[in-house]
Parts: sequence; structure tokens; C-alpha cells
Amino acid sequence: MTRAAVIAGVAIVLAMMSASCGGGDKRSSPEEIIGKTSEAVRRDGMAFHAKGDDGSEVWIDAAGQRYRAVQREGTQLLRAVGEGWTETTYDPETNAVSSQDSTPASVPRLDDPMILWFEPLTALAYGAEINDLGKTTADGKAVIAIESRTPLGSEGQLSGRFLIGRLELDPETYLVQAFERRLQLLPGETPDPASVGSQLDTQNVRIRYEVSEFVPLADLPADFFDASHVEEQVVTLEKSIAQIRDAGVTPYWLEELYESGDLVLVLQPLPGGVEFDSATGIGSLLYALGTPDGAVISADTVIVRLAKPGRAEFPQPTFPQYAGHLPENVSEITVGGRPAALGVSILTPSALPCPAATCPETDAPLFIRLQLQLDGAALQIETYARVDDSGRDRNGYNTESGIIQLAEALTPAP
Repeated sequence: MTRAAVIAGVAIVLAMMSASCGGGDKRSSPEEIIGKTSEAVRRDGMAFHAKGDDGSEVWIDAAGQRYRAVQREGTQLLRAVGEGWTETTYDPETNAVSSQDSTPASVPRLDDPMILWFEPLTALAYGAEINDLGKTTADGKAVIAIESRTPLGSEGQLSGRFLIGRLELDPETYLVQAFERRLQLLPGETPDPASVGSQLDTQNVRIRYEVSEFVPLADLPADFFDASHVEEQVVTLEKSIAQIRDAGVTPYWLEELYESGDLVLVLQPLPGGVEFDSATGIGSLLYALGTPDGAVISADTVIVRLAKPGRAEFPQPTFPQYAGHLPENVSEITVGGRPAALGVSILTPSALPCPAATCPETDAPLFIRLQLQLDGAALQIETYARVDDSGRDRNGYNTESGIIQLAEALTPAP
């Protein structure tokens, strides 16, 4: 569950929340707990800095109401900045940066933009019940445990479920040492994301803060909280090509537009058009088959894979309908005076499950791949059948002569 989903999930029940409070061993009232935890991250001339063992990170200039974070959104870590209630974030799906005013209609406990950037403070701000559980030991440290409990629901109806946030605080400084989030279901209810709601995750989360410190604002760069650091995450063709080059691979490509007869290959819009897998060291350039007027017929019709020279094996094209190695006829050929290996799939698209009542018969190979070594890179070019209603393969490059033509057209990217 992302930080934004946490806030959205609890905000839908603000109108239904009571002012009830806990007290645990009655040492502190909820207001005292929230006040101490809020004040703990404030220090004149300093930015509070916390880093979690999940990769998340936050810097809070409480007096200046400026914020910077590395936030976990699903499996990704993304940079974000804020000023007051305005959040500037990057969306990897749209490859775009946006700013939005996140001023809440009502915050029952802690009305401060800090709650947007540090989830333990979010839990305190929106908690319907704040319970002081007293002193305990966690991860070998003495801590004060605080529990925030918020009922969940929608459209004015409580669901009987609760979002639980547990803060573990340093007894002396009240700085957060760890934070747990969990979803409390109804008695006997089986965790089911479909029934719980798309905004909530049924998995328990525990974040230990490996760093909890103060940094002099004067030691931070002048533009540290600037939105430009969010904009740096926008993927561009130049950045993607540079990633491949930085891995020691010469990035060969078909430029942004490659024409041959009545066929046009157009590089897909980023971020999906160029990829680099640091784990395998393979860069991939994905091309779509289009018409001369720029209309796209089919995406990912041609893929150029790049790796360091001398690489022994590239992965075979995969299809969700099949598992394991797919049968192909492999032959040794020559391309531009260099030896190459040509693999032609024995299967055709007719072997795939047919989504329609009738699907055309075709003898087009499901895929063809060509492997060769060029100066500075090992390459695999993959072409995929794109069969029309008559059974004709619209991808004229999914032939031996077509894929060789592509290989001969490759040039190093500038």
C-alpha cells in the first residue's frame, strides 16, 4: 500500500470518526503523545532526516514547510518534494511530473503538511484512537509503543475493519524508531484484496528507521527541496541510451524512424521504448510496426537486445501461453560479412489460443531471432508475427530477408 493510498484510505472515514482516545497505562494523553512526536522532528536551522530499511527516506524542514522524500510506490522508490500542502510527484506509468494541492478538508489531530511525508505522523494525524501502550523492548531497544487505530468504510458506512499503525519511539527523544502498519479485518474474515478494496493492502508492513537524525539546513544544497529533483526522474531517450552505454555496451539502434518500402518502424514512446536490466546487463529497444502516416499497427513488433561483447546466450522470446523452451530451427548465416545465428520458430500464431470465434490460418513463424556480434556489443534482434484477418503477416520483417535487413540497418546511437 502506497503512502497516498494510506491517506486516501483513512480520509474516507474522517466524517465518521469519533474523538475517542486511549491511554494505555494512562501516562500520556493522545494530545501529549502527538505533541511530543511532532515536536521531536522540529529543530531550528535543522532538517529532520529519517531512512527506513525499506529504502524510504524523508527530509523535513518543519519551520520552512519544505519536504523531500524517497517514497516506495509498489515496488519502486520515487523521489518527491513538497512545499506546504503542495506535493510534486513523478508518475512512472505516464512518465510525467505533476503538482497537486493536498490540503485536507479536515485533519482531526495534527494539521501540518508533515503528515503527507512521514507515515508515522500520518497515522497520528488521522488516528481515531491513539493508545499509549507503554514502555517495551523491540529489536533489542527500549521504546515507547504507540498505537493508532482508525475505522475504515465508505459512503458513510463503517466496514468493521480498522487500519492499525504502531509507532515505536525513543523514550528520551520521542523520535520514531520503527513503524508497523496492518489491516485488522472482521473476526473470521479471510484476507481478500478484492473484498477489502483496491486502496488497501492486506499485508503487514514493518519499517525500521536505520537513520533518525538532524542535518543543518546550511549543509544541504540550495536547491535540495526543488521540484527539479522530481523532474530528473522523467525518462528520456537520451537517458535510456546512456544507461546502456554506461554498462559498457555500444547502443546500436534503428534511429527513431526506420523506413523500408511501405513499412515504418517507430520507436515506442518512452518509458517503454528503451529498457535496461541492470541484473542481466541487457538493454532492449522496443519498436512498433506502423504505417507511413505514423499510425501504429502493433506495439513491440521488433525488439533489439544488446549486451556486452562475447555474451554467450540471450533469452528466447517468451509467450504467456507457453512454458519452457519453444521449438525453433537454428541455422548459421552471414550478415554483413559477419557470422550470425538465425532461429526461426516452428510454431505459428495459429498455435496460440484463438480469442475470436474464427481465427485465420497462417504459416508465418511465431517469431524469428537473429544473433550476431558487432563492434562493442552482442545483439539479438527479435521479430514477431502480426497476422491480419486474412492470415497475412503484416510484419514484413518477420522473415529471414526482413530480419537481415534490420541487422544491416543498425547503427551506433549518437
